[in-house]
Amino acid sequence: MNLSAPLVSDTIGTYFWGGDSVWNLLDQVIVTPTAMDDQGVRVEPNSIRIFAPEYLREQEPGKYFRSPANTYAGRTRYLGGTSDHFPVVVELQGLAK
Repeated sequence: MNLSAPLVSDTIGTYFWGGDSVWNLLDQVIVTPTAMDDQGVRVEPNSIRIFAPEYLREQEPGKYFRSPANTYAGRTRYLGGTSDHFPVVVELQGLAK
């Protein structure tokens, strides 16, 4: 079961490909159906989201504005960002036995 399916959008994603100037949802959360059956650990319904606060976004105007602030450009040019992907967050609940 792909919990990330409802997040698909043209206006936000987890990765921004500048070559085509499009958002992609490369980072996903996939669980077995038993994660949704209220036994052991349960995924909170509708809790999945893309975590994209301002401090993780590119602040310089231009092609990559508001996309993830990359750590590196290529292999060696350090940019100081955190990642080239936004994280995906889902809430889990432990169930008492």
